[in-house]
Amino acid sequence: MVLSYNSYSETIHEEKIKKDSEISQLKEKYETDMDLLKEEMNSKFNQILSLIQQNPAIANIKPEILEKITI
Repeated sequence: MVLSYNSYSETIHEEKIKKDSEISQLKEKYETDMDLLKEEMNSKFNQILSLIQQNPAIANIKPEILEKITI
């Protein structure tokens, strides 16, 4: 199919806008997912700190053993 220069330019411009929109959506999803992950990690970390404050002796337990314990 043969396009005039104006049609070609318009098509290229529309594709760029579409790609930019898709990139923006992916970036927004990435940032939202990262924020959720950070919140979850902070929550888990605070739970661990709370457990250690309640029982300081568990601060000396190897991390491999702590991984097996469900909170």
